[in-house]
Amino acid sequence: MKNFDLDSFYNWPNFSKKTLYFKQKIFFEIIEDFLVLHEWFNEFNSLINHYNPKKDFHIEIENKLNSLNLFFTIAMIENEDHKAHLEDIILDMVRKTMDSKKSSSERAQLICSRLKEEILKFQ
Repeated sequence: MKNFDLDSFYNWPNFSKKTLYFKQKIFFEIIEDFLVLHEWFNEFNSLINHYNPKKDFHIEIENKLNSLNLFFTIAMIENEDHKAHLEDIILDMVRKTMDSKKSSSERAQLICSRLKEEILKFQ
């Protein structure tokens, strides 16, 4: 087992119930906000590209808003390979569930559960 900071999310199985509850709540809210923003930008981009055959118009701010960086900071995940892997999972799950009947809250819960599983693999 690697030596990670006790407060980092790498150590989530060892958190007290109270700490785990609050950290999960924060992470869930960040992921849910990310989902809502992603959906909003997707809808907005489809509107501004309606008559654009190239579909290449986008809002520059979309690339600047990245609540995932906040997630990694709070979770104390600093390894760039770990961040890239987790971000790929998040984006993949966002895309795969975008047209589902699940609410953003349900989708965020699925993503958070998957992230917890993946983080354990880094041990």
